[in-house]
Amino acid sequence: MTFFSVAELNEAVIEETRKLNGRPMTGIGTSRHDLFLELDKPALRPLPAERYLISQWKKAKVHIDYHVDVARTYYSVPIRS
Repeated sequence: MTFFSVAELNEAVIEETRKLNGRPMTGIGTSRHDLFLELDKPALRPLPAERYLISQWKKAKVHIDYHVDVARTYYSVPIRS
C-alpha cells in the first residue's frame, strides 16, 4: 500500500487494528474485542477529577558552590548573606 499523507496512513492503521481486534484468537476462540467487553470494560472506573502528580523527595545538602545534586543534575540555590 502507498500512502500520500499521515492521515491516510493513520486511517489504514486504525482499520487494520480493528480487523485484528475483531479476529478470533487461536486457542481461545474469541476475539480481543470480545474479551475486552467481557473482562476489562466492566472493571473500568472513571478517571479521577484531579491529575496525579508524580513527585519525588530527597534530602540534599548544598555544596560549597551553592548547588544541589538531583539525579546528576545540578541546581543552584540562593546564597544566604
